Amino acid sequence: MTTSIKTDEDLTSRTQQLPNTQQRSVRCCMREVLPRLVAREVVRKSFKREALVSWNAYKETGEHLTGAEIRSWLKTWGTEVASDLPPFHD
Repeated sequence: MTTSIKTDEDLTSRTQQLPNTQQRSVRCCMREVLPRLVAREVVRKSFKREALVSWNAYKETGEHLTGAEIRSWLKTWGTEVASDLPPFHD
C-alpha cells in the first residue's frame, strides 16, 4: 500500500535531513517510525482505559491507597523483605 502525507516545510526539511545523517532513505525512516508510533498509541489508549476503570472503581467504592503507601510498597520490590500489596482502605 502506498500512502503519502503532507507536512509543513520545517518537518519536511528535518525529515529529509534525517536519512542523510543515518545513510537511509526517507521511506526507510518512515517505515521504522510508524510502527513505533502505532505501538505507542495502542499502549497509551490501554493505559487511559485502565485509568478510567480504576477511577470508576474508586468513585463506586472509595477504596484506595495513598501515594506514600504505594511508594513504600514499591521500595520492597526486589528485596529480601518484599511485601504484598497493602490492603485498600476508605
